[in-house]
Amino acid sequence: AESGSLLTKALFPCKLSLSNFQESMANLNPVLPLKFKESRFVRSDRTTVPLSDKTLSLRLPADIDQAVRSLHHQKSSWLRRVISEAARRELMKEGES
Repeated sequence: AESGSLLTKALFPCKLSLSNFQESMANLNPVLPLKFKESRFVRSDRTTVPLSDKTLSLRLPADIDQAVRSLHHQKSSWLRRVISEAARRELMKEGES
């Protein structure tokens, strides 16, 4: 038991109290500059319509998923356009006389 204690002391010579540990940690409440926040996610399309703060995600059939993923960088803008067109047509009934 004594040798284990000596080995522990040799490997970890200083004792950290909880307060010392918290003081040595990084900033717990970081603030990101507005300019940084605005430039984090650059839209892949040229639209300026405000986007929702909430994301929408779903699973697709495997063959459709493969086709959509093949769009690479245009994937988000394509999905946004197609879903918006379908929602306006089918859910919001735009374009009806």
